[in-house]
Amino acid sequence: MTGIPQNVEVTRRTRGASEYYFVLNHEDQPVAVKPGAGYYDVLADAPAPASFTLEPFGYRVLRRGM
Repeated sequence: MTGIPQNVEVTRRTRGASEYYFVLNHEDQPVAVKPGAGYYDVLADAPAPASFTLEPFGYRVLRRGM
């Protein structure tokens, strides 16, 4: 995963053919994250945009693969 700012933590977990990425903002301000295309936002139950803004101390769970 590319396009991740310094104070954003990304943890990857796998289950079968799927990879899950837990993206956490440790900043007290919004940050722009650009993971690229091809991810699915598990919490929003929709395809994830190629770039998005994480609110202060916000998080997203992204999935790649099935």
